[in-house]
Amino acid sequence: MTRFLVGGLQADDLFCNRQGRSLDVNQPNEAKRRAHPVTLIGLGWLLFVLGLPCWVLVSSALHVFAPYADWPKMIGMIGVPVPLLFVTAWKYDREYTGEIGPLLVGWCVGVGVARLAFLIGGLAPHG
Repeated sequence: MTRFLVGGLQADDLFCNRQGRSLDVNQPNEAKRRAHPVTLIGLGWLLFVLGLPCWVLVSSALHVFAPYADWPKMIGMIGVPVPLLFVTAWKYDREYTGEIGPLLVGWCVGVGVARLAFLIGGLAPHG
């Protein structure tokens, strides 16, 4: 529904310049609002690191049901991708779907670094 003002101008025309751009100086333009892919890869890695405490919280909550079993640690790994899921849902909702790919790449880099750390740690002498 459009409101017409005096002279046939619409209400939206009062706040735009001749090229159709907003005159609001506090609103960033579209190019400045998008994040750089390297920044998003770093954020994805940090989301993996943030998922590690989630893993500990879930596994410690499940540890009550079987104190001497290993399955709470395995089931607790469900908590690792939780921060990534929240951020990707937020990006999808805000229509920044192009930023989800670099986030996933960064998260996978975090998983790869963790696997490499476990591999190198497993090669150390245990004695």
